Amino acid sequence: MPLRLLSNARRPLTILLSLGLLLWVSCIKLSDTIAPHRLSPETLSDQDFAFQTAYAEHIESATNGNDSCTARGKLAQFYHANGFLREAVALYDELQLCDPADPRWPYYLALIKQDAGEVDSAISLHEQSYQRDTSVLISVFHQAELLRKSGRTKAAIDKYQACLKHPAYRAEASLGMGALAVTRGEWTEAADWLEVAIAPPA
Repeated sequence: MPLRLLSNARRPLTILLSLGLLLWVSCIKLSDTIAPHRLSPETLSDQDFAFQTAYAEHIESATNGNDSCTARGKLAQFYHANGFLREAVALYDELQLCDPADPRWPYYLALIKQDAGEVDSAISLHEQSYQRDTSVLISVFHQAELLRKSGRTKAAIDKYQACLKHPAYRAEASLGMGALAVTRGEWTEAADWLEVAIAPPA
């Protein structure tokens, strides 16, 4: 059992605030042709010179490079990082077929989907990412968070428990389990999970 962080008179508000703060902090830490995915001249003209130069290099590599799949991956990430999500999604979809063993493409696509509120699609893509490479535990954690926030408690617990087995994700998974305990009104359990989350590594 972890050492008691709070007195026996545990206050729900204190637990809620603590869990909320820690969850917020953990979030902070935490086709053959390229032609259809070019930016329009008008959109490109609105960007600065550095962007235009990098864009031109990525397009050149994607259209004329020997390894067009790798080049398209870099272009997709360039679009994603700069907020051109429609173009990024189109390329990630292609990369799912072009490079079916790489866990990055379903993972990055899942991030876009979850930010757009497409929860089921994001969960499925995170699972694809994990199945491609079982070391990508961040995909399991994202699934747990999405399941918890969409009210699928049992499935969320299964994913959090998988993360709890790995030290790198123990704190975040403990916070998620604590948040689930709060929704059930289990304040003592929530406080116990909070203590696990803030405990120093073994």
